[in-house]
Amino acid sequence: MDILPDAVARRERTLAALTASFACALSEDLRFLAFTTPASFREPEIDNGWHPYLIRRGFVAFLLDQLPVFLRSCAGGVRRFILGRFGGSTLIEQPGATVLAVTPASTCRIASGRMETSYVHPDDVDRVHWLVLHDTTARPGDAPWCRVRIFAVFVRLLAAWARTAIAPQGDWRDWAVGVTLLLRWVLHGFWAVHLMHAQAMEHAIRKFRPALVFCVHEVWPHARVLWSVAQRVGVRSTTVQHASIRRTKLWYFPDAREILAGQATPETFAVFSAQDRALLTPYYPQGTALPIVCGPRYAHWKTRSAPSLRARLRAPHVLFVSSIPWWDIAVLVCALERLAADGVPRARVVVRLHPAAAPRRRSLRALRRLEERAFLERATGSLDDDLADASIVIGMNTTVLEEAALIGRAVLVLTTDRFLSFAPHLGVHREATALTWDAVHAARDRCTALRTSMEHEAREGLGIAASTFRLVLDDHSTSAVP
Repeated sequence: MDILPDAVARRERTLAALTASFACALSEDLRFLAFTTPASFREPEIDNGWHPYLIRRGFVAFLLDQLPVFLRSCAGGVRRFILGRFGGSTLIEQPGATVLAVTPASTCRIASGRMETSYVHPDDVDRVHWLVLHDTTARPGDAPWCRVRIFAVFVRLLAAWARTAIAPQGDWRDWAVGVTLLLRWVLHGFWAVHLMHAQAMEHAIRKFRPALVFCVHEVWPHARVLWSVAQRVGVRSTTVQHASIRRTKLWYFPDAREILAGQATPETFAVFSAQDRALLTPYYPQGTALPIVCGPRYAHWKTRSAPSLRARLRAPHVLFVSSIPWWDIAVLVCALERLAADGVPRARVVVRLHPAAAPRRRSLRALRRLEERAFLERATGSLDDDLADASIVIGMNTTVLEEAALIGRAVLVLTTDRFLSFAPHLGVHREATALTWDAVHAARDRCTALRTSMEHEAREGLGIAASTFRLVLDDHSTSAVP
């Protein structure tokens, strides 16, 4: 779980070396961009090349997997350049605020000029300046980036890529994977959006002169841009853990060579547990503060008791839950098919996919077949209702498993050696290809005996007992710690 397969760890080291080399090949004004590439922001939810099944199949299989992505990236880059879609931003000013908060438009909603988001304490939302980042169209007031300047930067990035590509380090196949990902990034042109956002961030910091900058999504590319700008301008920076952290979430773990090459990190990174702090400490610069807090998006569990939700139990069902990636859903579907082949159903089966789930056609067809056979039904109510009515919750990567354990539900975690798993430690773990009704009932019985320890582990893992992360403590002080 928190140990990487050897092939993945080797690839991670090689791409970290590639990132450091690419950063050093860039001029100072562009160096921060090196840490927004897929070679540095190593995201298994986006790039299949991090999964054991594809690494085992070799470099040619990787190229075939990448070909459609590469073609879409090239087409997207050309379209971005022609239409001038270099991103933009919206500033929401709050008189007297001492904090600048940065968020992608996708994680918030602006209604009547007011910010609505679950990623900040409700009492802080209207007490900070907000910079909302848009990925596609430029907004009025943003300084223009003419196409000539964008093309000039493109040429510089392409030259740096060429200098990096011809000086391989580590395993040549992993280096070739990294070079391919890097070229895809250059041609896609999303770096132009990061340039625009960096300019907007610096403008907002110089305008408001905040005591602190905060970013939603702690180490994603837009956050890496903010940490770089904050470091250059000389302002304190803070963030809070977004969801559970596992070693397999590769993007959380910068390599020492990347830090030396200039990757910026937040001065304060609030986390949910001592375990998360121990996991991150070796990877972040000495002096990085890692206080333990409860994240605002999970703070509602402080006032919702497990007994009150248990009392709503009506018709118990087996609840399958997914996260976003196609491969998480593929594992879920594999388990459902195995269970369907194990004889007459012994309970209702309800499937709840993440609202932004991206299943592949094969998974959709399989789910449709099982639904037509009346083996399963799709969830239609709220998550709370589904959890309250579940006798056991089954999944692989989603934090819903931890939330289920919080209210005393049995949890069965699916495992596989084909994909990197972000699975929680709690509950009963079972290979997806070996799921049976006997295994489901055995897991439920086992979790009944472990209920108290599982609830404690889930509360600790989500920081429920800690103070909720705050940005503004009172009218005269600003802090990133509770």
